[in-house]
Amino acid sequence: MATVPNALDLKEGDKAIIRQMDEHLVSIGSTIFIEEAKKGRLNERLHRLAQCNLDPGRRDKDGRTPAIHAVIAGYGIGELECMWAYDLFDVADHNGDLPLHFAVRLSRLACIERLLWHAVKTALGKNAQGLTPIDLVAACGGKEVTERFCHALLCGYIRKGNAEEVDRLAPIVKQGSGECGLDSPAMYTHTTPLQHACWLHATACIQHLLRHGADPNVCDREGLSPVRIAASREDVTAVKALLAAGADPLRKDRLGYTPRSFLLKRGEALKPSPERKCMAMLEAGGKPTQKDWMGSASIPIPSSESKSEPEPEPEPKSERNYAAMLEILKAGPLRKDWMGSAPSASIPIPLSESERNYAAILEILEAAEGKRS
Repeated sequence: MATVPNALDLKEGDKAIIRQMDEHLVSIGSTIFIEEAKKGRLNERLHRLAQCNLDPGRRDKDGRTPAIHAVIAGYGIGELECMWAYDLFDVADHNGDLPLHFAVRLSRLACIERLLWHAVKTALGKNAQGLTPIDLVAACGGKEVTERFCHALLCGYIRKGNAEEVDRLAPIVKQGSGECGLDSPAMYTHTTPLQHACWLHATACIQHLLRHGADPNVCDREGLSPVRIAASREDVTAVKALLAAGADPLRKDRLGYTPRSFLLKRGEALKPSPERKCMAMLEAGGKPTQKDWMGSASIPIPSSESKSEPEPEPEPKSERNYAAMLEILKAGPLRKDWMGSAPSASIPIPLSESERNYAAILEILEAAEGKRS
């Protein structure tokens, strides 16, 4: 039988060949997507097949989708990743078996993890015999399958933000072995459940995991600790919870940054430029032609107002005038900005929520570092 052409951008002749191949396979109870999934080549050839306007969800004579065949063949992760986009993880065969049912029966650990990561609800899907994948794990799953299933199920519920299920599963996962315990990394993402929760802003899940004994100082392959992740994600509540649970604010990542030094480095790159400050003044209502305290006009910008009849000049407002702003800054308390710098002779910008979070986290980490040193 002919093979799928290797060109990334197919010509019309190539597309016609692929459609003919698919028609032939459908006539014998299969599809080209299924055959490529069986051979572990669907991930690399999906782009070419997608150009032919074929249905990737078409089933074989037994009602099995390409996702089910990828699990059976054992080519798991890559094949399942490309199938996820087509919502095939919760499509069952004629017997009601989902891809997760097959993954449990065949002990496909990597497939179990990815299926639960993307479609955690399928853990409760019943087949024609009324059995869920959880029932199969309890009935015939060995120790390794059971522990990996529970660990993956916990990560799946964290991804969905289901704090109640996380609270229920965490003590079960804690009893697992070294490779599937509460502080063990997932096979594909290489992050622990606590690190998952920090990346995903799952604050309630973080609190449950810490309460059940998750280690707040376990780092991933890049040396990122949970508090380092939470700080970079601007999660003030998570940073407080992790520090209260004993997280080390001085722990460095592989590049030598502590959570606080990383924020300072990142914040320096995000510091507002003079141009941004000027534009913020104009967006707040300042006129492009209004002169500042040095007698210079603001940066001119296109404006519909400039094409119409000039309006009477309103009374200048102190907050829109450089000279008045300088007087305010001199007379009032010099409040430090989110980078820890005092106001200078420039128009300040109101702090965004992100900048307020940075400021709060920097203060928290500075205080925590002071206690450690």
